[in-house]
Amino acid sequence: MQLLFDGAGCTSPVELNGTAHFYDMIGTHDWFVNFYAPWCGHCKALEADWTALASQLAGSSTGVARVDATAHTELAALYQVEGFPSLQFFSGGRVFSYAGERSLSAMLAFAEGGFKGDLLHAQPMPARPSWLDPLVGLPRGVAEVLDVAARTRPLAGALLAAGLFALGALTAMACRRPEFIMVHAPPGASAGQHFPVELPGRWRSRRMTVAAPPGVVAGQPFFVPLAKPLVARHRAAVEEKKDI
Repeated sequence: MQLLFDGAGCTSPVELNGTAHFYDMIGTHDWFVNFYAPWCGHCKALEADWTALASQLAGSSTGVARVDATAHTELAALYQVEGFPSLQFFSGGRVFSYAGERSLSAMLAFAEGGFKGDLLHAQPMPARPSWLDPLVGLPRGVAEVLDVAARTRPLAGALLAAGLFALGALTAMACRRPEFIMVHAPPGASAGQHFPVELPGRWRSRRMTVAAPPGVVAGQPFFVPLAKPLVARHRAAVEEKKDI
């Protein structure tokens, strides 16, 4: 059965609802996606031109879509959405972040080929999250036992794998720490201002200090990462350090 591309002929942006819908659609053709927040004033100001962009690209091989980042927070975190609106162009398995003018003409030029000029800064599209993720970290010995069981006792091997998967999934859900939190700016907050917040825990709360991002207004929520990102080092520098 052929999957119909229901974004190319749309004269209004397609609303992508959740991770599954997002990956089912994005993998078909080029897409220009707007990660937005319903309360964001800049997002509201962009709505008319974003709808006009969808109308201009109707009938082409490029779809125009929207994602409510406040409703689909895991998807927003996967694509490192830290401000709104966050405009990202998807083509050939790569992600191009749009940082140009938020005008119809500028966005149309980017979608019709201008994104190719930013190929150097494009990032690979993150892999689709899988329900098998909890089994990825199985120890080698456990994996070997499962392999033997599957070859000698298929039914027993299947039951053992199902039990381990359930255990792994429950453990992952219980132990997994969130990658980011959503914080509401306090009254009178200004860019760069630090203020304390309290993270609710199962047994006890934890306090931390966060900084208000640029353009924040009182009561406006924003994302704060909890984990430090990995920083790559130049291989030559690493080998030089070993030699010393």
